[in-house]
Amino acid sequence: MASILVVDDEPEVVEAIRRVLEHAGFAVAVASSVESGLQITQERQPDGPLAYKPDAVATHAYLAAARAIGAEEVLTKPFDMADLLAAVRRLLPN
Repeated sequence: MASILVVDDEPEVVEAIRRVLEHAGFAVAVASSVESGLQITQERQPDGPLAYKPDAVATHAYLAAARAIGAEEVLTKPFDMADLLAAVRRLLPN
């Protein structure tokens, strides 16, 4: 089972994403900040760290922090859960 790290500071968003990903068969770890996400990646090494930006302006600093935890794709909120699943599946090996 592939493991995914979800990073967001909104507990309701994290819970919704966790439910969708677990329903799709993924193991999910959650973090409320990039710092805690970095700690989780060092401890557990998830298969797919995931980051997303709360608005359309993805700053250089934000993208650098997302890349530091291994995020290969950054989604912009709001996003559709189908888009989220598609992004996760694109990033994971078959």
